[in-house]
Amino acid sequence: MSRPPPQPRTDWALFLDIDGTLINLASHPDGVIIPETLTETLAAVSHALNGALALVSGRTILGIGELPFAAGRMCAAEHGAVIRMADGSLRASGIVFPDGWMRRAQALVRDWPGAWVEEKSCGYAFHYRQAPESQPAMRAMAQAMAAENSGFEMLLGNNVVEIRHCDLNKGAAVRFFMERPPFADRIPVFVGDDVSDEDGFAAVRAMGGIALHVAHDFGGKTEAVREWLARFRGVD
Repeated sequence: MSRPPPQPRTDWALFLDIDGTLINLASHPDGVIIPETLTETLAAVSHALNGALALVSGRTILGIGELPFAAGRMCAAEHGAVIRMADGSLRASGIVFPDGWMRRAQALVRDWPGAWVEEKSCGYAFHYRQAPESQPAMRAMAQAMAAENSGFEMLLGNNVVEIRHCDLNKGAAVRFFMERPPFADRIPVFVGDDVSDEDGFAAVRAMGGIALHVAHDFGGKTEAVREWLARFRGVD
């Protein structure tokens, strides 16, 4: 049962997932529909929080950069593998993805029309929304790769099977930001919708913050998240 989200406060540090939270999911990231008002809404939120707003996503830094509302905004890409600071500088994890894994992943998706593999600096994601019958094969390959290298793990998401380094998750990204201004000494709040957001939820709860799930707190609607964000306007 959905519960109403809390009234926005200016002493928060706000962390927002993108796909499935700010915008609706699509069969391919290039096909998402961007609400015209979202850029203006996030600017108002950032102003109310004195800049303590960051996007935390599984997308690559280039994928985030293609979104108009993300332009110039602090963010963590690939679950924290790459972090963009307020001055635009990037901090990469430096973790090396095992040689040959991407070629194996790309070879597999060729057998499944409609499926595609998203290459990341420290992992990859099998997307199978348009080829659901491919999920067992993709899951088996990700499990095998994780077994080959204990530093990596498989993550099951919304129509995606992902392999990533165990140290790279949204919780670690939240902790990184919270150690630095303008996030430090604020109440952390994380808004997300998928399995990959659970690490972010756990991190903010451990710091006495608030975890908001799109399904439980916003009725499963990204529109409700955006309407809630619009309430930051004029908050004292």
